[in-house]
Amino acid sequence: MLGLVWALREFRPYLYGQRFLVRTDHSCLRWLTTFREPEGQVAQWLESLAELDFEVEHRAGRLHGNADALSRTSCAQCGRL
Repeated sequence: MLGLVWALREFRPYLYGQRFLVRTDHSCLRWLTTFREPEGQVAQWLESLAELDFEVEHRAGRLHGNADALSRTSCAQCGRL
């Protein structure tokens, strides 16, 4: 979650006032919009993200070929493309 918070803070000038989609393979981030009674650091993160208009969409890691091409290289011998 900290990675998402950092990225959204870093790109806030470009994202503020725009509706955008956060596509991630980390399914636990979907609870951002339904979190009840956050405390401590999580509460501060959610408060800073509340001014941005975004939706979190889960996408399985194997479908993110463009994001991590080096760790998911194709293998012609084993039939994995």
